[in-house]
Amino acid sequence: MRSRRRRQNWPRRRWPPDALEPRLHEAVEATRDQLHEKQGSFVWAFYGDVETRVWHLRAAAERFLADYATHPGRYVAGELPAVPLAANSVDLALSANLLFLYDDRLDRSFHVAALRDLARVAREEVRVFPLASLDATRSEYVDPVVERLRADGLDVAFREVPYEFQLGVTEMLVVSDCS
Repeated sequence: MRSRRRRQNWPRRRWPPDALEPRLHEAVEATRDQLHEKQGSFVWAFYGDVETRVWHLRAAAERFLADYATHPGRYVAGELPAVPLAANSVDLALSANLLFLYDDRLDRSFHVAALRDLARVAREEVRVFPLASLDATRSEYVDPVVERLRADGLDVAFREVPYEFQLGVTEMLVVSDCS
């Protein structure tokens, strides 16, 4: 069994853009190193190669930083598993490349609490992709988390997606409130 470390407690405050920029740069560089190390674990049909993927990551970081600096009111400081939003305040909640992917750092109770809260704030549905750990195997938490959410009265379904970056990982979780 893998060790389970709790996530770092990042402060719930609004970071100034100049403080976020080095963090984003470090994250992109760390991702580059990981992608080079594990190139064979990915499907490169969309990106072509590691450096093109890194270019996309940098471009996304730059767009985010520019928007964050010019429109800070669009962003709410918060963190999972409890987001500071009212019930039914967004149409769609999306968790991409966090839940299930980092199951070596985020435990099962974190996943359940996060998905419960995302379902609380989403009017329509919550979508989670991928459902695999970093090693591209289905996270050991998927089934027990789905079972718990269904026991809570939430509607949970799996949908195929037309995107594959981790080898064989093409399934998304969709959660909605049945009430």
